Amino acid sequence: MVFAIKKKLKLMSHMINSSDFNMTFTEENLVDVIENEIYDMAVLLFREYFLLVKDQKDKITTLLVQSFQKANGLIESKCFLLRRFITSSMRYD
Repeated sequence: MVFAIKKKLKLMSHMINSSDFNMTFTEENLVDVIENEIYDMAVLLFREYFLLVKDQKDKITTLLVQSFQKANGLIESKCFLLRRFITSSMRYD
């Protein structure tokens, strides 16, 4: 099972980084992926386009917190994304 998941992630990563993949990324794309509970794809999109995610951090954080109520697995992906969004919005003033 782990082998299949790692192969799927490698395939998705290859598709995103491919020159044939012409997608104009918007924050709404990431929100849609998280709303559809595709957290492994959300991690790949975030890793690739994290500099473009600025305006909807609160909405994304709320969706990720709510996702822990659902028992659909992918806990590592959820934790990774939530940690990134929480630490990026914290200020140590």
